[in-house]
Amino acid sequence: MLQDLVAHRASDTAYALAPDGVHPGEAGHWLMARTILAGLGETYLLSVPDARTALGGDPWTQTLLDLVAERQRLLRDAWLTATGHTRPGLPVGRPLAEAQAAAAVLDTRIRTLLRRHP
Repeated sequence: MLQDLVAHRASDTAYALAPDGVHPGEAGHWLMARTILAGLGETYLLSVPDARTALGGDPWTQTLLDLVAERQRLLRDAWLTATGHTRPGLPVGRPLAEAQAAAAVLDTRIRTLLRRHP
């Protein structure tokens, strides 16, 4: 991660793997994921710049990414609210049981989409 950070900062001093200094953003998550996947033999991913490119640009991919992001936001906000966390800049989450029920519906949609993809 340090090598990636140094290489990118040579041309973009604002580049960050973890914009808040703690939680990885898209670039940080992609770097970790592609490193793991390369270790599993998917070495072609080492030259792919981001997850969206790796997944392809078809509408199926965008729908899948949107559903996963929606589920992640839903549960993140619910859990932060349920635990009393006051992280600035995040909306108040739905009650946890309600959010978990809504996440289960999203899980079903995600699994259905994955089964139908060629």
